[in-house]
Amino acid sequence: ISGCNVGLDDIDSGKSTALLYPNPTPSNFTIKFNNLNEGIVSAEILDLNGRTIKRIFSTHLNAGIHHIPCESSDLAEGHYIVSIRKGDQAENLSLIKIT
Repeated sequence: ISGCNVGLDDIDSGKSTALLYPNPTPSNFTIKFNNLNEGIVSAEILDLNGRTIKRIFSTHLNAGIHHIPCESSDLAEGHYIVSIRKGDQAENLSLIKIT
């Protein structure tokens, strides 16, 4: 698969794309994202029906790259959505919890 090189450094280029690592995860994971504008950012874990399972954080963040550690050992094994909201924009990422 030539030309398919996605890694942790990919969001350093000024894009707003976030990533979760490690994913799949047995216990904890980190959200890495580039906050392009200073302001309130929040994140929550949703089930596949869109119901909130857990609020991760809601806080004011400066512009720049952020690494947010997240506790997930209390989640059951399965697929989840991590929703990151910045102002009126939301980015949804798939999270797989394993045992």
